[in-house]
Amino acid sequence: MLFRDRIRAAYEHFSNSYRKVADFLLDDYRTAAFLNASGVAQHLDVDPATVVRFAQRLGYPGYPELADELQIAVRQELAAAFAPAQTVDTNVGIAREFLRSAGEDIQRILFHNDTSILEDVLNGILSARRVYLIGEGMASRIMEIGAVQLAVSGIDARPVSGGRTDRSIALLGLTSQDIAIGIAPYTVATEIVGTLRTLREAGLRTYVIVRSHSSPAARYADVVILAPQSYRSPLAAYSTHMALLTALAQAIAIQRTQTVLDAILSSSDLWANMLRFDEPQMPDLDKHLEGLQVGEGNQRHLVS
Repeated sequence: MLFRDRIRAAYEHFSNSYRKVADFLLDDYRTAAFLNASGVAQHLDVDPATVVRFAQRLGYPGYPELADELQIAVRQELAAAFAPAQTVDTNVGIAREFLRSAGEDIQRILFHNDTSILEDVLNGILSARRVYLIGEGMASRIMEIGAVQLAVSGIDARPVSGGRTDRSIALLGLTSQDIAIGIAPYTVATEIVGTLRTLREAGLRTYVIVRSHSSPAARYADVVILAPQSYRSPLAAYSTHMALLTALAQAIAIQRTQTVLDAILSSSDLWANMLRFDEPQMPDLDKHLEGLQVGEGNQRHLVS
């Protein structure tokens, strides 16, 4: 079990000082990999013994063994040749840099998520009676698109969003044969945490797409899928989340080509019928003016 998985499995039972160390290792493991226990303690302003006991709590003999695993992760990432972001100072430069960064982040999805993780979520979607897609804020729109993409392939996919009442209604009739996939694009606590935890306790297999393993939502999912966002901006970006959901939908669509074609043809027929029946009708201007005159008359009567 990798250090990330060990931390996630035990995080809920950590003390505040242990969580401080855990968050540092999850979010800044590149720095942690080249620090000894004393260096980590000094960086986090905790006791060195806390760092050592934390490593042992995860099942390592001591911190050096944990650091070895961190260094392996760093070497693997460097081998993937992810270039650092360049400083830009023009609008076009910023846009180009974001696109470059987003492209690298999409590649990092493959690096950070083992093939078995993608197989798990795809098998889960294909075998589930129903797939609930949970999001909040702008992420809800992504889940709505994801639901449509899956539905075209014959998957009973339903977006779940809104407040607690709306979510409760959307989840009526759920069974343990269903699965839930959530998007948690923020590193702080989000509303979907409670929903994921509730569904997991109800027996559903839960998946969550996060930008960081330290996301609170990661602790209440059976499977965590990392969709990183390395570009720093005040505006949240969903390019990796959308790419991941689209990739899953494409994988299923290719296996169900005929189902997709039938759905597209059926949709085209419905669209053509709606267009035929929705032809605009020119209003009868005489009757419209007559109605206005009657209204004015009633108004004068009321005034008098």
